[in-house]
Amino acid sequence: MELNYVPYIVYLVRKTNIKIWDYFALPDFDTLFKLIIVSVLLKFVISVPMDRPLDFFKSLMDSKIKLYGISFNNKFPEIVIALRLIFFPITEEILYRGLILGQFLKRYTPTKAILLSSLIFGFAHLNIESFAFLFIGGIILGIFYYKTNSILVSSISHFLFNMGFILELKNLDLNRSNLIIYTIVFLISILIIIFLLRKPLKTVKISDFIGET
Repeated sequence: MELNYVPYIVYLVRKTNIKIWDYFALPDFDTLFKLIIVSVLLKFVISVPMDRPLDFFKSLMDSKIKLYGISFNNKFPEIVIALRLIFFPITEEILYRGLILGQFLKRYTPTKAILLSSLIFGFAHLNIESFAFLFIGGIILGIFYYKTNSILVSSISHFLFNMGFILELKNLDLNRSNLIIYTIVFLISILIIIFLLRKPLKTVKISDFIGET
């Protein structure tokens, strides 16, 4: 599906005269640390009830909570894994953050622009059950892009989201009492994400980085 984005990207780049390469900047160490923490928490803690809400709440009503264990999945060819981890995140970030969000930021407030682009990002995947996770993920990616003006930063975060593609998610049945523990971890994770996203995020232009070396 992401391969279909290429013609749209080419058209929008030519139409808007945007120089995409100017929006690739390297995150500094502090920013890289923050986006890794935020991305991992969102993928493996926050997304549990959002990515499969029907399954999650059915398990909750049955007095069991299904969390996800992880093992490496080697069923997919290397080319498919490479596309999922590298090509797809970059093309989606160029389209949804660099072009769509970039244009929205010129017309609307940052909050409205990020929410609108995240709605488009969520609906475009045509997966109703995962819409909540995609929408929240779009907001996180939008904030990373807005605060750093770097497609590379949001692409790294997107790459971490997609890491789940090569991990096999296995349900672990927990009894209802463990819901308290999970709820605490869930809420703490949200607070950590909010705290980290409120902090400044810095990037270094690739040209400056090369010049220093």
